[in-house]
Order: sequence, then C-alpha cells, then structure tokens
Amino acid sequence: MKSNIRGLKVNRGKEARCGAALVEAALVLAVFFLAVTGIIVFGRAMIVAQIITNA
Repeated sequence: MKSNIRGLKVNRGKEARCGAALVEAALVLAVFFLAVTGIIVFGRAMIVAQIITNA
C-alpha cells in the first residue's frame, strides 16, 4: 500500500482497477449510443426527405 500526502493508506488493488474499468466502460458506451442514435436519426431524416421528394 502507498501513503498519500496526509499519511493515509491508499489501497490501489483490484477494486481500483475494477472502478476504473467501470468508468471507462460508461464513457465508451455513452459515446457509442450517441453515435448509434445519430445514425438512426440521420437515416430517418433521409427517408423523410426521399418521401417528400417523391410526393
């Protein structure tokens, strides 16, 4: 274990790595779902534009 500035013991073991992986997964999934939602919205807009053009 390491000690920080105040002298408290800091445990950076398996729990810290698991927490870091969880935060990383949350950030990646947020960006992924934002991109997928953008693709779906753009596709729907293109379909509507095509329907209006053919009307």
